[in-house]
Amino acid sequence: MKKIAGDLAIALGFVVLVWFIYATGNLFGELASCGVVPRGAIEVGRILCAPLVHVDLGHIIANSIPLGVLAFFVIQHGRSQFLLVTLLGAVLGGLGVWLFGHSGNHIGASGLIFAYFGYLLASAFFTRTLKTILVAALTFFLYGYILMGVFPSGPSVSWEGHLFGLVGGVVVAALMSKTFRA
Repeated sequence: MKKIAGDLAIALGFVVLVWFIYATGNLFGELASCGVVPRGAIEVGRILCAPLVHVDLGHIIANSIPLGVLAFFVIQHGRSQFLLVTLLGAVLGGLGVWLFGHSGNHIGASGLIFAYFGYLLASAFFTRTLKTILVAALTFFLYGYILMGVFPSGPSVSWEGHLFGLVGGVVVAALMSKTFRA
């Protein structure tokens, strides 16, 4: 029970960090320039920063609950796995956006949400343990609808961030299945 409380605290703390960055950006200046600009100057810092920055209140509200829930589910695979999925998911998703994204500044946690989603589903496929299958089933039941987000839906939506976040999560699950067992 103590571990679950700690895992919840980590997931909630991550969401609080995103809100803190949002509040700080509104208070002290715009942070939206921290996003990924396709085929622009490539900076790892921008790729890692992009999931933490949101353009407006509606944007951060829409991302907060799925970010917290899916982060908690990933943490159930292990805290070190959570850190690796978060970093590698952000980097792989960000690189995909940088290579293939439409022009603009791509920001927000949705790419990371898709990375978590892809990781959780693919982990069940690669490891085939009861725990990963149950978590994947719950993940799909709660958030399967987000798969529609990998298709173009409007100029202000980074469907490429969604798509490459999902691909990044699957790649991370494949790589980690050889290293870790849930």
